Amino acid sequence: MESVNHYKNIKVQQEGRLIIIYLDSPPNNFIDIDLASSIKEICLKLSEEDICDIMILTADKDRHFSQGTDPMLFTELGDAKDIKDVQQMINRYRVASSIASLKFPVISALGGNCYGQGLEIALASDIRFGSTVSKFKMDQVSQGIIPWDGGTQRLSRTVGLARSMELILNCQEIESDEALAIGLLNSVVETNDLLSKAVEVAEQILLGGAIAARYAKEVVVKGTEMTLEQGILLETDLTMILQTTKDRTEGINSFIERRKPNYTGE
Repeated sequence: MESVNHYKNIKVQQEGRLIIIYLDSPPNNFIDIDLASSIKEICLKLSEEDICDIMILTADKDRHFSQGTDPMLFTELGDAKDIKDVQQMINRYRVASSIASLKFPVISALGGNCYGQGLEIALASDIRFGSTVSKFKMDQVSQGIIPWDGGTQRLSRTVGLARSMELILNCQEIESDEALAIGLLNSVVETNDLLSKAVEVAEQILLGGAIAARYAKEVVVKGTEMTLEQGILLETDLTMILQTTKDRTEGINSFIERRKPNYTGE
């Protein structure tokens, strides 16, 4: 797997159409300005250049995924002169929307602790796996603030209003088995198997058509903000567009010829 190391506080590896991003700001993987800037930079690059069809977001297996925002932010906020300064400071650390805006699927492999903004970032992905020792907490209210990187919205859309309200207001820490039960996680595996599980699922998705995967993600995500009728119309529109692609023709031909499809993303 090719390694790309010119980003600060993250490591990037790529093999074919799969890219893996490791949060790399030891020992706690706090989200600092360098890490946030690097994630935003690579997400922009991936949005503009056709170099991958799926991404995995993780950390090394002996490290927490992220224990939250770098405490330096709160020092900076204390020195802010006005609301405009506060907004600019927070925007420098805010990163979840850059992940959520990616058109291709994003998988998070969450080992160790996933707290605060770390959980907000995880919620911006499409599929989440945890390890048997993973712990999750949205603890901003205990710090006198609220989740500010999309957490108030994405958590409630993931686990429901009542459960998200409890987790946010009580700053309750939950373990991976409970996170799985409430729908925060898709699956739980042993720590040593966490990344391989994410890669296995990513490779399975890559066997399908990349365009179909992107359209499926788009209609599922956008459909949550639409009425049922509007969502079905979008589903129909994207289905019709998909029929004009080479990948769709290859899918039909491979089925008729009883062979594995060879999708090209066209």
